Parts: sequence; C-alpha cells; structure tokens
Amino acid sequence: MIGFVLAKLSHDLILASMKGVDNQTAVTVASIARWVVNVFVVLIVLNQLGVASDLIRILFTGVVAMLAIAGGIAFGLGGQKAAQEVVEGIKKRLIKA
Repeated sequence: MIGFVLAKLSHDLILASMKGVDNQTAVTVASIARWVVNVFVVLIVLNQLGVASDLIRILFTGVVAMLAIAGGIAFGLGGQKAAQEVVEGIKKRLIKA
C-alpha cells in the first residue's frame, strides 16, 4: 500500500513541478513515472512473497540492462556531433605541430 501511495505522490509531484512544459507532456511523464513505480512495487511484493523469485530477479535485471543500453545508445547518438568536433580539434592541433 505504501508503494502505491508513493506512486501517486510521485505522479502529483512530477505533475506540479512541470509547469513550464505543455500540459499533455507533463501528464504523460507523470503517468509513466506512476506506472514505473507501480510495476516495481508489484515486483518487490512478489519477490518478498517468494513467488517466482528467480524469474523476478531475471526480469528486473533485464529491465535495468535495457535502460542502460538505451541510455548508452541515446548518449552515443546524441553526442556524436560533439565527439566529432573534439576529434577534429585534436586533428588540427596535431597537424599544426
């Protein structure tokens, strides 16, 4: 029950703190946060009850790995131009020397 209350609290907190953004975007982000917290609460409860503990650990590990890989790809693609500029600057300095 506490987890679901925290999910509602995180939804309301995110919704209130995103005043500078479009209303639909704020509602979407807040709803995603609420669902993520709810899913993790259910996984934790099932793990504590001993229901398919190994399956839940594997699922949790998969979700964390998925987020890490997605973050790495997003950072890599988003920072591609900045990395290119750094490499070009190093090339110019090496050519001058």
